[in-house]
Amino acid sequence: MSFLGGETRGGKESSIFFPFFASLFPTSRTSPPPPPPPNTLSETTAAAEIAAYRAEYEDERTWEALQEDERGMLMPLGAARRAGAPASRASASAPAAAASGSKAASLLPSPQLRNVRRGVIRSLVIVVDLSAAAAAPDMRPTRAAAAASAVGSLVRAFFDANQLSSVSLVVTRHGRAERLTELSGAPEAHLSKLAASLECGGSASLQNALDVAVSTLSSVPPYSLRECLVFFCGLATCDPGDVFASVQAAKRARVRVSVIGLAAEVFACSKAAATTKGRHAVALDAAHVAELALSHAPAPAITGAEATPSLVRMGFARDLGGRGGSGGGGRGPQAFVGASAALSRGGHECPRCLARAAELPSNCHVCNLTLVSSPHLARSYHHLFPVGAFVAPGGGEGERGRAPWCFGCLAPLSGSCKREGGGESSTGGVVAVAASRCPACSELFCLPCDSLIHATMHVCPGCEAAVAAEGRG
Repeated sequence: MSFLGGETRGGKESSIFFPFFASLFPTSRTSPPPPPPPNTLSETTAAAEIAAYRAEYEDERTWEALQEDERGMLMPLGAARRAGAPASRASASAPAAAASGSKAASLLPSPQLRNVRRGVIRSLVIVVDLSAAAAAPDMRPTRAAAAASAVGSLVRAFFDANQLSSVSLVVTRHGRAERLTELSGAPEAHLSKLAASLECGGSASLQNALDVAVSTLSSVPPYSLRECLVFFCGLATCDPGDVFASVQAAKRARVRVSVIGLAAEVFACSKAAATTKGRHAVALDAAHVAELALSHAPAPAITGAEATPSLVRMGFARDLGGRGGSGGGGRGPQAFVGASAALSRGGHECPRCLARAAELPSNCHVCNLTLVSSPHLARSYHHLFPVGAFVAPGGGEGERGRAPWCFGCLAPLSGSCKREGGGESSTGGVVAVAASRCPACSELFCLPCDSLIHATMHVCPGCEAAVAAEGRG
């Protein structure tokens, strides 16, 4: 009998209770059951959402888009630049105002220089890069949308400041350049065509874009300024040949090429701008793109051969109302209007051949006479006779009898100032609002009216009122 109750028979041992002890003490350890399979679908979806979030917001760095203003308040960087724009145009009379202790010395806008020659008739070709790089979302919502918005602001401001000028739109994508619109003075036609052609894809070709721009501007009269503005969204240009040969061709054709980069500085773009005496800049954000675009709205200064004066034959077309006019239904019998020969009662009648044009300013499609109106011509020459710089009010004899309100908007230029507790301030309860004075008519204006007069109206209301009073007298 063994210790475990086994019995030895003939040299053989039999285990009677072995199954019981084997169940109590297993001879081999079994591996634990495998864990349940993970939910691969949810983990994949979460990883994709995290990757999308990082791609969308990781490099946004919104805290860098804030700037502190003079009052210690945080404001967006684009708004800070726009708010500082009037201050950057310090007037020539600022030192005198600063000597008198005026805090508004740096805010007085300066007039344009009288000894600078500027072009009256301009021909501008706007090139928009719609390559695959234009679909990048670093500028909300995309670079293409930011460029299109800036082009819309530029086109409206361009025709507002240059009444006798024309614009053409060109887009580059898939290695080609396509002319969307011909040179014309219809801003809404340009913008509607661009809004319908914002598909992005392929690569941009600066060479093809310059060739199309030079070809478009080749038929422009020699007295017109030839300009090309490129909104470049990528980091490279895919050209079929030598892009610098096209740059030299643009220089020989007197085409001034300017580039606004939406990604980074590209050597070919900066070289084209430097060779043709244009401007090159890289935008920081969407607001900066619009700001750089609007800087091309005023007429540039011209020197040398471009400043050669020449006589231009123009005709004052008679407005027949209807299409392109202000008469609604039009007057007289129907006739074919414009090069498209649309049948209408309206239009503008050419004084030479009596053909009808659809819009002004334009060239007659029959005799090629430049058709304008008197308001267009008057607004085109406002930079030749700019409003003089306003000076800070000095409180002289001529100003003591002036009314303490703005001559333009009738806003009070002085008022009572009380303390928080309700009592009068130590200055006698009177606070002065920053103002400026026209040296010609001695009328007072607040700073918003001052900026409006020099930047938009280009005439002084006080001077115009004085001239009207003399005419009535």
